[in-house]
Amino acid sequence: MIPPKAMAPEQTFVINHPYHPQDVGIPHYRPNKTPLIGLLGSFVLIIFILLYGSLNVAKLCNSRLGRRDLSTFLWFVLCGFLHCFFEGYYVINHQNIAMSQSLFSQLWKEYALSDSRYLTSDPFMLCIETFTAVVWGPLSWVIAWMICHYTYFRTAGQRHIGLSRAAKLL
Repeated sequence: MIPPKAMAPEQTFVINHPYHPQDVGIPHYRPNKTPLIGLLGSFVLIIFILLYGSLNVAKLCNSRLGRRDLSTFLWFVLCGFLHCFFEGYYVINHQNIAMSQSLFSQLWKEYALSDSRYLTSDPFMLCIETFTAVVWGPLSWVIAWMICHYTYFRTAGQRHIGLSRAAKLL
């Protein structure tokens, strides 16, 4: 009988996972229990409720808003939600996402299929997501409020966020 090879302590948490590189250590990884269609359905329902409620609030605040302004308003409400709540969830729970079965954790595990650094608590990803959750999320909501109230500075805010995102893509 051949004795089993001794594993190094840092390798004890390596579990089979669908992320690349395959040898990246993702402590306490548990696969999602909910199928992707169920996750997407739940997420779309949350977004629909958010946008429907926001649309009604915007119409109550300012009945003169046209379709373009309402669409822009809803876009910034959605951006604020995604930055503050979805990315904020990552910032707060980045160490537990791999083992958690909450809706946002499972969505992050699906998102991490494109970039496994989200499940390894990569310092760069944590820094970027913290910035967007703390700065861009609230700023998006401020711009949405400005659009709803026809504030002149809304255009400058929209350009600032747009140029910031364009610079991120370069």
